[in-house]
Amino acid sequence: MGWLATMLKLSCVCAVMLLPAAAVARDQWGALAFNNANRAYGFSYNYYSEYDAGQRALAECGRGCRLVLRFGNGCAAYATGYQGAYGWGHAYSRYDAEQIALNECGAHGGGCQIRVWGCNGG
Repeated sequence: MGWLATMLKLSCVCAVMLLPAAAVARDQWGALAFNNANRAYGFSYNYYSEYDAGQRALAECGRGCRLVLRFGNGCAAYATGYQGAYGWGHAYSRYDAEQIALNECGAHGGGCQIRVWGCNGG
């Protein structure tokens, strides 16, 4: 009986020690960089630091770009259309982020299509 009780106690201690590590979810970040002059863009997602996500988007976009969107633990999308129309959005779901981007783009012109999207954690 002593051996069994010791093993049960040890099992409970191990389970409690592992629980916090499994229960803690890390925030993830994404970013969109944009150049208004030439409509270049850079996009990132699934980064564990807001800074790193921004740097990746800026590097992908190139010279003359600025960060226009940083998002954590959700989704974002970028859309473009006719005559320089563009828009972006972020939300908890891909669908909602795309709809926001398309609506914003549509307010500046027509023929809008999603160019890029991403969801942190997926």
